[in-house]
Amino acid sequence: MYSNLRFDDSSWSKWNSSTECELKFPQDKQVTSFQQILIIQAFRPDRLESAMRLFACDVLGIQDISPETLNLKKLYSKETISTEPILILISPGADPSTELRDLAKEIIGKEKYAEVKLFVEKIRRF
Repeated sequence: MYSNLRFDDSSWSKWNSSTECELKFPQDKQVTSFQQILIIQAFRPDRLESAMRLFACDVLGIQDISPETLNLKKLYSKETISTEPILILISPGADPSTELRDLAKEIIGKEKYAEVKLFVEKIRRF
């Protein structure tokens, strides 16, 4: 692969100085998407994450690999049944309580809605 790509060519120095090199491969070089990843890993590791994101989208045929934003109303209407409880696991820093409160008030009404707050007390060990 190295000898076929002629890395001493001036098109590579222009590519290497690009701020978005993963988007601007030299047109005269015939490289596959996977070969592009290998080249970026070798010469521009600072752009590897972006290149891998593009590679994954290309291979999977999707526009973005980021998960869609959680929509509780959509989740409630399409994924739940009234005889089963809903368990919501959240990551640190996430707080869906306002959206959950608004959805509950919309579905059951403000007069039937009540909140129960749980907390974990820190135990000191000496």
